[in-house]
Amino acid sequence: MRTKILVCALAAACSTAVAAQTLSPEAERLMSAAKAQGMQITPEQAERLAERQRQMVGQLGAMGLMTAAPSAQPVQPAAAAEMSEAQLGTEVRKAKAGNVSLEGTTDMRLVVGGRKYVDPEGELANVAADAERNGATFLVGRGASRPVKFVALSDISAPVVVGRLSQRGGGFVFEGRTGVRIAGDKFITLPDGIALWRDDALFLYRYGTPVASHALPEGYYPADYQHGDVGGTGVLLLRRDQRGESANAGALRAAKSLFSMVGVGRKNASDFSLFDTRSGKLTPLAIENLGQDGEPLLDQVGQPSKSHYFWRVQWMQLGTRRLAVHRAKSMQQLLVTDLDSGRTAVAFDRGLGITSWTFMPDGRGSGRLVANWMMQDHAIDDLSAWFDGAPEIKNG
Repeated sequence: MRTKILVCALAAACSTAVAAQTLSPEAERLMSAAKAQGMQITPEQAERLAERQRQMVGQLGAMGLMTAAPSAQPVQPAAAAEMSEAQLGTEVRKAKAGNVSLEGTTDMRLVVGGRKYVDPEGELANVAADAERNGATFLVGRGASRPVKFVALSDISAPVVVGRLSQRGGGFVFEGRTGVRIAGDKFITLPDGIALWRDDALFLYRYGTPVASHALPEGYYPADYQHGDVGGTGVLLLRRDQRGESANAGALRAAKSLFSMVGVGRKNASDFSLFDTRSGKLTPLAIENLGQDGEPLLDQVGQPSKSHYFWRVQWMQLGTRRLAVHRAKSMQQLLVTDLDSGRTAVAFDRGLGITSWTFMPDGRGSGRLVANWMMQDHAIDDLSAWFDGAPEIKNG
């Protein structure tokens, strides 16, 4: 409500005479949404809100995944190879790693040490960057077929074209310079590679190494949105396959999920699990399956859609440790789980609920976890050090 009042006040204060301009699709949708709610916002305000949405999605790890029909094929050789995997590996790793900052980086913008990377071929999309791995991968330009580039963060003046991603036959195909060809229903860029998957398999390609193929467990399929380091951890978010259930069964499940959210009935839902491709282990999460894959990540004014599963879990590689931060007991607890040992600790616990949280890696094997409620931040400045001394809880 406060944001709505602010937007209306800004609109009233601005001149109604606006020069003709071309709005981005995101800004057009925001203007339509505002009009439907009886608000008037200017094109400039709509563009600013659209940029805020893009920044928020990027800052919290959204990768802009695209969904397509399940017509994918497994890895196949391309017609020709320009270089070997060993040659590509040497090219992308020739720059020495340095201590760099990624502050300001989003899924559509790469900022290294305060310097924005600009590509001569077009705007960036699906940016995935990691200071510890000294790399970033992104798509360039628009259209059904786009170049995929890698750049070392310690030398952003020398990007490397690693391949091309195309939409074909209702799916996505990545064709690399080494001759590798991968097809899948969905994709995600990685700081040092790219991943594609379909309902029953995941394909991970890290530049300079062969494609790793992983069969997924029966009864689950990959969630559309992956809020974690898939490439570094080898972990993928899966959701229980209930797509073929009857209408009555679906209604009963939805009712149980709603009761669980207000503290009635089951306490530990397991409709979502983190799947470790290295060990085959499933780590259940207390996240209810409310059929939210098709819903937007952000609401109409650019704030996170709190009911969406995307905002309830994030996993990361911190040095040699793989951790997952996730909500439990609906919105009341924020837990941290070691994905190797299974040990879980409570980071924050508030009976009236936690409004939001973010994790910011420091590029040195740890990071800062911040939870917010009552308009105040509550922080764990060194998550790795805190977890070492935190008491374990059972059945978290």
